Amino acid sequence: MKIYPFEVLDSTNDYMKEHRETFQEFDVVMAKNQRAGKGRRGNIWISTEGMALFTFLVKKREQETDEKYMKLPLLAGLAVIRALKNRRELEYQFKWTNDIYLRNKKLAGILVERREDDFFIGIGMNVNNLIPLEIKNIAISLQEVYQETTEIESLIREIVLECEKLLEEYFSGQWENILQEINAMNYLKGKKIGLRAGNLFVQGIVQRIDENGELELLSQEGLQSFGIGEVVKERILIKLEKNLEIFAKAYILKEANYDVIAYTQETFEGIWKERLEKLQVKIERNSSLEEMTQKYQAKSLEEYPDIFPLEYYEEEKIKEISKIFA
Repeated sequence: MKIYPFEVLDSTNDYMKEHRETFQEFDVVMAKNQRAGKGRRGNIWISTEGMALFTFLVKKREQETDEKYMKLPLLAGLAVIRALKNRRELEYQFKWTNDIYLRNKKLAGILVERREDDFFIGIGMNVNNLIPLEIKNIAISLQEVYQETTEIESLIREIVLECEKLLEEYFSGQWENILQEINAMNYLKGKKIGLRAGNLFVQGIVQRIDENGELELLSQEGLQSFGIGEVVKERILIKLEKNLEIFAKAYILKEANYDVIAYTQETFEGIWKERLEKLQVKIERNSSLEEMTQKYQAKSLEEYPDIFPLEYYEEEKIKEISKIFA
């Protein structure tokens, strides 16, 4: 393993993908800050100095099937938790499919991308950074818990080494034991959630993560398993206009795990079309609020303008976030 540190990158995942021929398996690219970090579905997010921001390389083994690598986000998540538990025995939890939680708040997120036989495991963890007031109810840092700073590079090294060991366990046939370990710290178990997968939206109570790495959900339709999807709080309707502050509010709510559905009477062309693509929300055109409410049985931002976490955002902060779409 060799670690390549940078002061700032657009994205550690993108950098490693662009220069992948120069890296060996388990090599690491880390950055103090990222200009264009992104979430699992291409969502934009703003990183802050003091976070652990890194990507490491995993190469596909010739004898292993593609299907086996579908569980990489679960394995990476467990590797993070094992490394953290080696430092302090706290109640870390894994939120399917790609988040680490501590004290009911998000500590880290994982993004796995692939190019041919190379897998890029990107991790962003709140380590020494201060959590902004507007997300203190949903995010936490190690510094807040440990009450001391953590040497980031050594933590990254420990996480990658744990992942390397865990992959050996996995490919030697120990998936059943690994899965038991993951389910023992399943953050969603017993919780009533909404799950969005493309145009599908299902509500139910989480049972477990099954042997295929899928989330098992007990809904009105019975027991169902989902291999992909985004766990969301609830649906919120937003009337979308050519206004950057409206875009910023939609973005804030989406990042807070609401299922944001926009409706509009306007036509978005040119730069506004590009901004819409960047926002990445479902859009209903030529529909009224009454029609949308009836169709989706959801709240609207017009009815609840200060819905959490918008209540913590002052006008200047919203204007600052709107620059993402400028």
